[in-house]
Amino acid sequence: MQNVWIDRFNACSKARAQYWWILAIVSLFYLALTSRLRASSGDLNEITLPFLGMPLDALVVWAAGPTVISLLLVGILGVFKARLRALTVLSDSLDEADLEAVEHALTFVDFVAYEPEKAWAPLRAVKQLVYPLSLTLFFSEAVVLLWQLWQARGAVHYWPVFIVLGVITCVAAGIAVVNHWVIYVKLGRAIFSHSA
Repeated sequence: MQNVWIDRFNACSKARAQYWWILAIVSLFYLALTSRLRASSGDLNEITLPFLGMPLDALVVWAAGPTVISLLLVGILGVFKARLRALTVLSDSLDEADLEAVEHALTFVDFVAYEPEKAWAPLRAVKQLVYPLSLTLFFSEAVVLLWQLWQARGAVHYWPVFIVLGVITCVAAGIAVVNHWVIYVKLGRAIFSHSA
């Protein structure tokens, strides 16, 4: 049964790595699109996304930003929970060094947060906050985009739909991000208490 949990852990790690990259790229895309829309003073009518190969209304794509980013956040946070569940089951039978050897799909953020088990506990605890901090930045972008959408609502076709979807998904993402903070604060406390 342990192999099943190892497979699940690695599948979640791989999905998390992919979602991280997708979230980063989408976030940069919406920052760039917002900048181009501001610079064009509303003259930017269409954009072409390379993977679609067809022109789309730039304001409609921009208006979908809060929903797209929030849905990706909810997805990656669900992957974090599933990965944590597998990690909890595996930690009963494997020590930290064995768990480290089992994981095959690491992200850049994993390497920023990485400290070996024997590292100074306060440093390990603080570096674990890289995960919720980075996700909070993505969430903040979704909220700012939603606020900008509200301010520009008259210029966007079907703006009520985009605002309602944006609010619903931002609330869901906000709850998930707060829950993620709670998990990582508890993790930090566990690291401190384990080292004492």
